Amino acid sequence: MKGTIRIPLILWVGLVLASTALAKPPEKEDNLPLEVLPDITNEIPLSNRQTNWFRCKESLSDVAYSKEKNLEVTLKGKNGYVKFLEKRGENGEPVFQTGQTELIFNCSGTMYKLLVTPKNISSRTVLLAQGLGQRMEKNLIALAPKSEDERILDLLKKVYLDRIPEGWEVSQGGTEVSLYKGLNVELKREVHVEGSGYKVLEYVLESERDGFELEEKLFNRIEFAKNPMAIALEPLHLDKGEKARLLIVERLNQDRGLPLVVGKTGGNKQTKEAPTGTFGNEEQP
Repeated sequence: MKGTIRIPLILWVGLVLASTALAKPPEKEDNLPLEVLPDITNEIPLSNRQTNWFRCKESLSDVAYSKEKNLEVTLKGKNGYVKFLEKRGENGEPVFQTGQTELIFNCSGTMYKLLVTPKNISSRTVLLAQGLGQRMEKNLIALAPKSEDERILDLLKKVYLDRIPEGWEVSQGGTEVSLYKGLNVELKREVHVEGSGYKVLEYVLESERDGFELEEKLFNRIEFAKNPMAIALEPLHLDKGEKARLLIVERLNQDRGLPLVVGKTGGNKQTKEAPTGTFGNEEQP
């Protein structure tokens, strides 16, 4: 398929050796979940006081570690629990572990090697994430049975509804595109679907005046996407301060093709040329 499809978005609104006392407060540490990848050594901190939680997408079947490290490790289905056991000093005070140790998890047949450092921090959640090869395979399996039109519609719908599958990579934007007077355009994010040959770019448009009429062909330009396959824009009319969402599906590593516009603004048709920039930095009629 060569072309650009317009989809009315409104249809889819649906872890020095030392001992520390228990009274010592935890170190300040970002307590967001940690994501680790297979096939590399991941260095992470874990709590040496509380139980740490490991999560596998499917089945967490085995773990290898040195029994000399005085660890308590439990596996249950998709979950694993790791706790560093404390010792007692000569005077009976608790002594917490601080030396690094190695953990190797088997998550659904994929090995994850972790070099962990026990610290005085809160319990950590560790996500055993899919590697690039796994994500590509999963994406290909999901998209392969569909036609190209169906794949493109599926990409647009998932991004618009913010239902991004685990295997898709999201990078933040922040880039501004200044082409049309009175219209602020900013790239919000890019969604890469590994192995599919596609990515989706999401822009936010904001009008500086009343009565700004939009149409898809204004954004069929290399400044927005090198090879757009589909454009979804909603709404088409903006007054001052109002915003619109622009989604563009871009095919990677392919020459630019003719845009196919589908929607209210012109039925289903393939235009013979991209817009020439008549409205660039000029007041739109």
